[in-house]
Amino acid sequence: GLLPTGPLLSLWDELFEAGESREAFPRRPLFRWFLGLLRHLEPGLAAAASGLPPGEPKAPGVFQAAMRLASELPSGWRPPDATSRFCPSSAELSRAAARAEERHLAEAEDRKLLQSCG
Repeated sequence: GLLPTGPLLSLWDELFEAGESREAFPRRPLFRWFLGLLRHLEPGLAAAASGLPPGEPKAPGVFQAAMRLASELPSGWRPPDATSRFCPSSAELSRAAARAEERHLAEAEDRKLLQSCG
């Protein structure tokens, strides 16, 4: 499996306990765990991507690194508490995506200009 036993059992415990209790089911528990895992693995994934030779596809190498890094999670690892500002609101995500899009378009225009002038 992808996750070590400790984190995997904690995820299942969280899902089952919420279903059995009278409390409200936690909001998007799988999404929170997935984002928590990505946030935890991000430095290793970025290192894996930057370590690949130029021109080599990034997805296979990063995927393999994600599988390896996830299998090495400490047994006590858990995603941040659901009450933290871990998951931004949809409005915040939308603004961040718009800023990133603007930045990428500007960089692409700069590259195109350099190629035509160079």
